[in-house]
Amino acid sequence: MLVNMCNLPLDEFYPAVAIVTLMRILRDPSLSNHHTMVVQAVTFIFKSLGLKCVQFLPQVMPTFLNVIRVCDASIREFLFQQMGMVVSFVKIHIRPYMDDIFTLIREYWTPNNPMQNTIILLIEQIVVALGGEFKLYLPQLIPHMLRVFMHDNSTGRSVTIKVRDASSSGQQLPERTRAQPSFCLI
Repeated sequence: MLVNMCNLPLDEFYPAVAIVTLMRILRDPSLSNHHTMVVQAVTFIFKSLGLKCVQFLPQVMPTFLNVIRVCDASIREFLFQQMGMVVSFVKIHIRPYMDDIFTLIREYWTPNNPMQNTIILLIEQIVVALGGEFKLYLPQLIPHMLRVFMHDNSTGRSVTIKVRDASSSGQQLPERTRAQPSFCLI
């Protein structure tokens, strides 16, 4: 990997070295107490690089997805939030990892799971990133959305309202702002 990095300009070389090192830490289960800081650092690097970070997706995404799968439940919601940020930075370039991301969404989007709001926010960020291509993944989400409508026990059925608002037919509701994306069922 370091041989490949020698040809990079300096503004990409240092982030590349940092990514390699951070992924080594993230793959090491004995360093799991550092995983949240590692993910924050990767997210910060991606934000700083903008679309130049796309070249690092093959090194980052498989490890990141695996860590979400095997991590302690106490940090999983944070990792889903960070995944949403990464999706918003790389936009359509997240496409090769969508099957794995949706596998995680299906696995952890269960009735009355406290992470439901975070998962719905991740889905909204995916919608913005993929645009019209999102409709390919909608059939995987409809059963989960229906389960929310039927089994939501949250205070004031807030998760149901969030899913309803997110799935509005493309019309922004008055309380929504431009910073909050929505996805459309129709």
